[in-house]
Amino acid sequence: MPPTRTRLALSLLTLVPVLPLAGCAEPLREGPLPGPDDGPPTTAYVELCVTVPALVRAPDQRCDDERPGHAWSFVATGRPVPAVGRKAATGVLREPSDAKPAFYRAPPEGGDGETELVLRPASVVEVCVRKVTRVRVQERHCVQPDSKHAWYDLGLDRQIPPMGAKAARGSFRRTAYAVTYRAPAEGGEGSEVAFAPAPKPPATGSP
Repeated sequence: MPPTRTRLALSLLTLVPVLPLAGCAEPLREGPLPGPDDGPPTTAYVELCVTVPALVRAPDQRCDDERPGHAWSFVATGRPVPAVGRKAATGVLREPSDAKPAFYRAPPEGGDGETELVLRPASVVEVCVRKVTRVRVQERHCVQPDSKHAWYDLGLDRQIPPMGAKAARGSFRRTAYAVTYRAPAEGGEGSEVAFAPAPKPPATGSP
C-alpha cells in the first residue's frame, strides 16, 4: 500500500530576541537552552556562511547548496554577528561537538546583540537530488548513498519539485533534531504533500 499522506501544519519559525524587551522573557545567551524536542538542554549557536579562506560572511544559501569556496562558521549566541559582506571575526569552522546543539540563523544585516535569531525548522521534506545540479531523482540513489547524490531538505512552506526538476531554497545541511518527511514524485506544496516514509519491514529468519 502507498504511504498514508496527512496534511501537515506549517512549523512557525522561532524568533528569539537577544536583548530583553519590557514584559518579555529573558533573552538567549551563551549556555544551556531547551532543545526543539523538549529533551535535555543544548548549547545554542548561530551558523554563518563565510567565504574560505577570507572568512567574509556570505548569504546562507551558498552554504546550504554547498557551493565551492564557502563553509559554515559557528558562533555562540550572545556574540556580535557580522552583516553579509563583512569579516566574521569570531566563530569556528568545525561544527561544535555538543551532544545536542541547537542551530540558529541570523538576518543578513547582522547585529551587535539586538539581532533576532531564527531557529532552523525541525520538520523538513527530504528529496533525493543530483548534488551538482540539485535536480530531483529517484530516492534509491540516496537510500544507497554515493558521491553524486544526496538528500536535500526543504521546509514545509517550500515548493517540492517534481521528479526531474531542480530543487531550490533548501539545504544539504541537516540538523540532528530534524524530523524528515517524503513527497510524491509529482511534488507540490510541502505542507500539502509531505508524508512519513513507510517503516522498514522487520527482519526475517532466526535471530
